[in-house]
Amino acid sequence: AAPTVARQILSFLSKQLNVDNLEAISGLAAAMPPYRPRDPLRATRRGQPSPIPSVAVARVRFSSSDGKRVPALLLLPRGKRAPGRSCMIAMGGSGTSAPELAKSVAPLAAAGIPGLVLDARLTGERQAKGTSLAQAARDPLLAAAAIGGSVVDVRRQIDYLPGTGPCRR
Repeated sequence: AAPTVARQILSFLSKQLNVDNLEAISGLAAAMPPYRPRDPLRATRRGQPSPIPSVAVARVRFSSSDGKRVPALLLLPRGKRAPGRSCMIAMGGSGTSAPELAKSVAPLAAAGIPGLVLDARLTGERQAKGTSLAQAARDPLLAAAAIGGSVVDVRRQIDYLPGTGPCRR
């Protein structure tokens, strides 16, 4: 799956940069972190106040495959659980942080669907000093690392969810 994602990102960037030769930007694949599902998650979890009484909120952190710590918010229904094994995954992006997104999706958790909300790389709590999405838009290597890293982070998020209890496979 990772090589396919890398090719899709390279193709997208090639079109955005008006480069016909993918080999000209093939170094971008090297900037993307690998997905290693067997790496330990080293997850931590700490409760925090909830904007909705029927939803429990916890701040979690887990390790991505490249060793970076991924902050996220776990939203768990306090009452009746929706039928099935549904779990929600949401990622904040340009202009939306995980806490802001969590407020928007909390009604789904209140309806019984547990979820995990995180920031994409270079956004919200994960914005690096001196690095922004605007800068990544001008730097293909930085963009590939941020997009590819965010894809890996979501895959690691899926690895984390079964350990939360309500989201077992």
